[in-house]
Amino acid sequence: MTSPTSSLKLLPCGRPAPRPPELPDKGESPLRLSLERLEAYSQEKQLNRSEAREKILETIVLEARHFTAISLLARLKKRHPEVGKATLYRNLPILIQSGIIQEGPMDSTGQALYELSDDDHHDHIVCLDCQRIFEFHDDSIEKKQDALCDKQGFAVKRHRHVIYAACKYKKSAIKAFE
Repeated sequence: MTSPTSSLKLLPCGRPAPRPPELPDKGESPLRLSLERLEAYSQEKQLNRSEAREKILETIVLEARHFTAISLLARLKKRHPEVGKATLYRNLPILIQSGIIQEGPMDSTGQALYELSDDDHHDHIVCLDCQRIFEFHDDSIEKKQDALCDKQGFAVKRHRHVIYAACKYKKSAIKAFE
């Protein structure tokens, strides 16, 4: 007899891996929408079309949720080995300035993480045991942040909330084998 969790993939910390988020069916593929946004930005800034930039964007949209420049380079090398490190580093600022990607939290080693920009605000929990990043949104936290800023005389323009946490699953997995 198998347990209901036996078919679940486990993360290195022992936590069950979350299911990949399902993309809403809006009739448009995320890659096509991102490429159109890149094209519009390139025209506005009078940038030449770059096949390498499009390959970088394709790799981000199809393979990377949260990524460092180095982890993106590794994925890029598998998909498009002709795109080099210098090309990637030249194009990351363009993808940020265009609003296609945004800088997210830092990983546990202090490396900047990036993610696709979206309209849905969310915050992050970084697991210090398996290095995975979990997204969450909590209206009560948002309201408390707004109230605190209002009380202090600030108008919130944007914020980033990141929790770095040790995984309780790792502790329970260790105890199970003792």
